[in-house]
Amino acid sequence: MSGIAFEHVSKVFADGTAAVVDFVLGIEDGEFCVLIGPSGCGKSTVLRLIAGLEQATRGVLRLGDQVVNDVPPQERDLALVGGSALYPHLDVAGNLGFSLKMQGEPPAQRAERVTGLAGRLGIGGLLGRRPSQLAEGERQRAALGRALVRRPRAVLMDEPLSGLDASHRVRMRAAIARLHRDRGTTTLYVTHDHTEAMALGDRVAVMRQGRLEQVGEPKALYERPSTVFVATFLGSPAMNLWHVRLTEHDGRVVVLAGGQRLVLPAEVLFDRRGVEERVGEHLVLGLRPEAFSPAGPREAGPTVQLPVTAVEDLGSHLLVHLEAEGAGMQLAGAGDAVRAGMRVDLGHDAAAVFTRPTATLVARLPSHPRVRPGERLRLSVDFDRVHFFDPGTQRALR
Repeated sequence: MSGIAFEHVSKVFADGTAAVVDFVLGIEDGEFCVLIGPSGCGKSTVLRLIAGLEQATRGVLRLGDQVVNDVPPQERDLALVGGSALYPHLDVAGNLGFSLKMQGEPPAQRAERVTGLAGRLGIGGLLGRRPSQLAEGERQRAALGRALVRRPRAVLMDEPLSGLDASHRVRMRAAIARLHRDRGTTTLYVTHDHTEAMALGDRVAVMRQGRLEQVGEPKALYERPSTVFVATFLGSPAMNLWHVRLTEHDGRVVVLAGGQRLVLPAEVLFDRRGVEERVGEHLVLGLRPEAFSPAGPREAGPTVQLPVTAVEDLGSHLLVHLEAEGAGMQLAGAGDAVRAGMRVDLGHDAAAVFTRPTATLVARLPSHPRVRPGERLRLSVDFDRVHFFDPGTQRALR
């Protein structure tokens, strides 16, 4: 096994498209690193570069201590997993053992390795079946096993679960995590699914428009995103973005959010020195849906009172949509629904263009008591879990 390193790597295609720009990332030996981002951000190109399927325009690619820019793909000793392609004329055992057979491994040793790996993948009872006799989730596991049976230096996975339904995805995530825990093979896993990233990664690297936006442990990225893009890309429902202005009243910093006035607790300002310096300015307030909770009659902390426009009852919890002036902001260019929205005037020439398709906040609340559209709901806001962003740079204020 070995680590993977991208040292200021760029890839520009013949038509001038810059797919990867000055990409710097080091993956430790035995680490499971997830590369995540929207479609077209360059994440699959990064994987193809280290696999040797694309040539880097600039920069250095390393496997362990070896520079591999000019090493042919077949000599890099990497396993590439994507989809569930199997040899249709071979049974599962034949598919898993094919590469070992080509390497000349004796039949008894080959059978032992195939049986052991199939057991860890939960397909030990399917070794005699052909691909046409397998369910899609079983084919995915067999394809994963075929790639991993020979113990490569590192494993590259390109959206391996994209064709599965929700229940199969959960089972395959568990199988991949268990296999990595057992074998400790260095893994670079590419996906656009934030749930896969949070569940599987030792670290998560977020890409945007060919560049690395932020990298860190999953929980750290979720709780301390460095940019608006990372904040809204990780999490479902996405973080609420609210156009607010900071003012000062009786020596306290107050957040003006539409018709709501929220006094910032002193400890919040102590932890975020950069916020107090912005009194009088327009900012973007980030609130995850779980930052809201029902406010009691004697609630002394920051609260909002807003009309309910819709309620999604998901059994374990409610997603409550609330009408809030200035809320519902999104980064322009994130999708067709965003482009169809209206531009947000933040009071200065912001480098980031925000849109607001609907002036709505989403709160994740307990399923009881019952909430109905049309009523006004009073909610407490946990300011230990809020984020402030500069609308021009899109960066978090610390």
